[in-house]
Amino acid sequence: MIVTGLPLDGWRIMKFVSLIGERDVIEEWLEKRVSIGERKGVRVELEAILRNLRFLRAESWSRPQFAWLQGHNCQGIGELITDYRGVPYRPLGCFGPEPDQFTLLIGARKDRKRKGKVQWDPENAVETAVQRKALLNEQRVSQYVL
Repeated sequence: MIVTGLPLDGWRIMKFVSLIGERDVIEEWLEKRVSIGERKGVRVELEAILRNLRFLRAESWSRPQFAWLQGHNCQGIGELITDYRGVPYRPLGCFGPEPDQFTLLIGARKDRKRKGKVQWDPENAVETAVQRKALLNEQRVSQYVL
């Protein structure tokens, strides 16, 4: 059950921990998928958004900082919206596993290509987020210290 409104101490921001190597997936994404020259800036923007959302009621999470993905296969998955140096970084997450938590599931980039089709990097970002969301009850999370 998700808290409606705002938890007393704000949302606890969590990061999914990979099954391999017990590493949190956001740190892994920043190190492997974000260029070294942009890493610090992307982290700063992401953490600024999370600090802001942390003390907003769940129903107030919206653009320009957050949007729910559309489609039946990605229900309950949202994207944090940041454009650092014109690059659309879109970490994906969901509420849970605890009622007062929001968990980042995967770091990603999102580009609109021809004919309005969305291109994700990594290509399977949405599918991976859905799979990881299903694993949240196994408590594969660590606290994101902001």
